[in-house]
Amino acid sequence: MSRLFKVPLLSNTEVADGHRLASFALPRETRAPQAGQFFMVGIPGLQDPLLKRPFSLHRMTDEGRVEILYRIRGKGTRLLAERTTGDVIEVLGPLGKPFPLDSTGRPVLVGGGLGAVPLVQLALSLAGRSPRIFLGARAGAELLSLDWFRKADPETVVSTENGEAGLKGFVTEPFRAYLEDSGPTCTVYACGPTPMLAAVSAICRDRGIPGYVSLEEHMACGVGACMGCVTETVEGYKSVCREGPVFPMEQVRFSFPGGSPERGGP
Repeated sequence: MSRLFKVPLLSNTEVADGHRLASFALPRETRAPQAGQFFMVGIPGLQDPLLKRPFSLHRMTDEGRVEILYRIRGKGTRLLAERTTGDVIEVLGPLGKPFPLDSTGRPVLVGGGLGAVPLVQLALSLAGRSPRIFLGARAGAELLSLDWFRKADPETVVSTENGEAGLKGFVTEPFRAYLEDSGPTCTVYACGPTPMLAAVSAICRDRGIPGYVSLEEHMACGVGACMGCVTETVEGYKSVCREGPVFPMEQVRFSFPGGSPERGGP
């Protein structure tokens, strides 16, 4: 079954300065994506940029639409932002390994900035298990998916570096305090900037708590052919797009020994 298809955009709206939410429908023969997976998206017929850009699944709507939430950062995302409803895009996916949903204990989600996007569908999928959610960002304006997280956990804990929303500081601080109060009967899911993931992994390692991280790497092909998005693990180097982006956190060798404080956003 081919995972490469062309579809019209169903929406592509601005949700904050420099950020857009796009949606499209999957062809009938394409399997539905799972939380943690991603798509490679490009504009048909363009030679510059030649390569598609990776976008994490934000949410599957009740109508079966795929949503992707993105920041306009370079030429590829600028071109996508210029497309309107009805314009055709080329999509490869869904790709990558999703978050496992058969974990033990209470699910605890930790997200940072726009990096928290892959956790939205996960939170909604785990809503029946009362997930505990911690979100961090540099500023309140970066908490773009907060309403969706609160549908899964009305008591979602928010931290911002500048104190505009929620607690002032790094998301790792209330997360650490929660674990000290509740004990290790949980599974942690984290996605965000690498320093945050390193810190969360170190906190969990010190307490013997299992968990998973979704890694952010520059991707070129999305299927592991170019080996341009490798990361170091205890089993050697692995491609993030094919063997991830979700990994058991104890497998990843972060380049921040012992972890470091989270800086809120990418």
